[in-house]
Amino acid sequence: MKDYRISRREALLLGGSALIQSLLPLPVIDEIKENHVPRMRLAAGPGESLQRVLLLYDSADPLSQMLYPQISMALDYAKIAHDDADIGPDARVADPSSYSAVAVAAESIWRLSDEEALKIKEYVAGGGNLAVLVRAWNPVLREVFGIQDRQEPEGILIESGLRFVADFFPGLQGLALEKQYVGMFSAMAATTVDGVQVLATSGDGQYPLLWRHKFGRGRVLYWNMDLLADREFRGFAVQSVLDVHTSAVMAIANVGLFHVDDFPAPASTRKLEPVAGEYDMSVVDFYYKVWFPDMMRLARKYGLHYLWIIPFNYNGLVEPPWDFDQWVHAKIELNGQEVPFCVYMSHQVAQGEHELALHGYDHQSLRLDWWMRDGIGEEEARRNMVSALKEAHQRWQEDSMGPLPFSYVPPNNLYDAAGLEALHEAFPSVKVVGGMYMGDFEHGGSREFGPEPWNDDLFSIPRWTHGYFDEPFTRLVALSELNMFGVWTHFVHPDDIFNTKSNYPTEDEPRNPYEAPWRGDPSDPNDGMFDQLDHLLDWNQEHYPWLRWMTTQEAYTEFVNYFDTDAAFSLGDDGITISLSKHPTYLLVRLNDGRKLDLMHVTNAQIINIHAGETYTQYVLKCMGQEVRLGLLASGV
Repeated sequence: MKDYRISRREALLLGGSALIQSLLPLPVIDEIKENHVPRMRLAAGPGESLQRVLLLYDSADPLSQMLYPQISMALDYAKIAHDDADIGPDARVADPSSYSAVAVAAESIWRLSDEEALKIKEYVAGGGNLAVLVRAWNPVLREVFGIQDRQEPEGILIESGLRFVADFFPGLQGLALEKQYVGMFSAMAATTVDGVQVLATSGDGQYPLLWRHKFGRGRVLYWNMDLLADREFRGFAVQSVLDVHTSAVMAIANVGLFHVDDFPAPASTRKLEPVAGEYDMSVVDFYYKVWFPDMMRLARKYGLHYLWIIPFNYNGLVEPPWDFDQWVHAKIELNGQEVPFCVYMSHQVAQGEHELALHGYDHQSLRLDWWMRDGIGEEEARRNMVSALKEAHQRWQEDSMGPLPFSYVPPNNLYDAAGLEALHEAFPSVKVVGGMYMGDFEHGGSREFGPEPWNDDLFSIPRWTHGYFDEPFTRLVALSELNMFGVWTHFVHPDDIFNTKSNYPTEDEPRNPYEAPWRGDPSDPNDGMFDQLDHLLDWNQEHYPWLRWMTTQEAYTEFVNYFDTDAAFSLGDDGITISLSKHPTYLLVRLNDGRKLDLMHVTNAQIINIHAGETYTQYVLKCMGQEVRLGLLASGV
C-alpha cells in the first residue's frame, strides 16, 4: 500500500491553514459510540423501506479516527438513522442489503478482501447507494467509485484550493476556497470514468475532487479528498448521504441566531480611523448615529432578532472594590441633555423583538487562571468571580435594563467549570451559554449544541460564523451548519471596524484586515463593512429563505424540543412516512430522481419552501403532528 495517506494533522505540518489550525480535539471513538442514541425504529409501510445508513469506519486508522466522529455526529444532528460498523479488527463488512445507503468513513477500505469488497459492489449494482466520504481505493471497487485507473492512482497534495463547479446543494455552486482557507490537503490523481458528474475540482481545475456516479442501478458520491475530517464540513457529509438516495429526509431545527458581542458597552469618545475619515465622528457618536441605525435597518430588512451582549466594564478588575465608571463615562446628547450612552442604549436595543444578554461584569473570562493573579488564591478567585457578577446583577436592576439575562456569552469565548458555577450562583436566570464550535474544549471551546458538559443547569448554543465580510470561508461554514441541521449562528462586534493593523499593530489577525470603511464608495455595493454584511445576509435569504430568525431564548426552547424528539423515515416509490416521538419539527426532503411531492397528498405538514436544483428538488416542511405522510409523483407527471 502506498504511504501517501497523510493525516490532516500531517497536512498541517506540511502546509497549514486557518481551517486546519482550527482542528478540534475529537471525542474518542468509544465516546462517540457511547453517546450515539440509535434513531427510533418502526416497521416500514407497504412498498416502503426504512431510511437507515450503514456507516463504515476503522478504529485502527488515524484518518478514520478523525473523520468518523464528525460524520457520526453530523448524522445524529440531522436525525438520520445509522448503524456504525468497525472494519478495523477483521476487515469485514456487515451485510449492507437492509440499508438504504452505505457511507464510507475509512480510507483503509483497501484492506478489504475481494470477497468483502464484492459485498459492496453487488449491493450498489443491485440498486444500493454509496457515499464515499474520503479518498479511498480498492481495486474491486474502482468502477463502483467511478475511477478508470486500474492501478491505485498516485497520491497528491492539493495546493490550489477547492472549487465547487456544479449544484450539490443550495448556495454552494461557484464557491471557491483558496489555500488560505483549506490549506494543503491530500487527494488522488485519479481519472474518472465517462459519465461521472464532477461537482468540485481543485482550485486550478486540474483534479476532480467530488463527483456523482451511477453504477448498475445504484448511486454513488465520491469525495477525492480528506477535508470531511474537519468539523467545518459536517453539513457536507449530511448532504452527501441525502444525495445518494433517490429520495431522502432529514430533520432540521430551523433556527437562525444573530449575536452582537460587546454592545452596549463602554465606548471611546476619541476619533479613530477608518470612521474618523469617513464620518468625522468619535467612536461613541458613530455607534449612536450611524452603526446602530444601520444595524436596525438590517434587522427590519431580514427579520433579524438580535442578542445584544453587555459587558459593564473593560477595567480588568479581578478583586473589589468594583466600579462602573466606564459604564457611565461616555455621554450622548438627547433632548438637550447629556445622558450615559450605555444606559440609554441598553434601553433602546431591547425594544421590540430583541433581547439583552450578559458578557460579564467586565471582559475578564470566567476562568480561575484569569482571576488568580497578584497573589490571589483559588478560593478567593472563586469568591471574587461571584462578587463581581453579583455587582453586575445589581447594576442591571438599578439601570432598569428589563428582565434579567437568559443568555451569557463568555468574553474571549473562554470559561471553565468554576466560572460557570459562579455564573449560575450570581445569575440563576441564565440558561444559555453561547460559546464557540471551535477552540480548545478544556478552555470552553469545541462545544456542541445541547447540555453544557460542565454544568447541568446550562445549555450550550455555540456560534459558528462571525464578522461582517462576505468571504468564502464564512459561506463555507454557514453552509455546513445550515445543511447539518438547518441552523445558522452568527455574531459580530461593533468595534470590528476599528480592529485594523493601523490601530493595533501587534494584532495577528485583525477583524478588519482590509481597513474597510463602514459604507465607503456608494458606487461599489461591496465596498464597506455594512455593505458586505448586507450582501452576506442577502445571499442567505436567497438560498435559505425558510430560515427562522429568532431570539436566543426562543431558540433554547426550540433546541430542547428538537433534541428531545426522535425521528424515523420510511421511503417508498409512491410516498414517504415520517414518525416523530414527541415534538413536531421541520423536515428537509430531497428528491434526486425526477419525482416530486404530490402537493395534494401531504398529511400533517405544511410546505414552507420548494427549491428546484439542477438534478434534485428540495422541500422544507413544517410538521403539524407526530406522523407525516407525503405522496410522491412519478418523474414527468
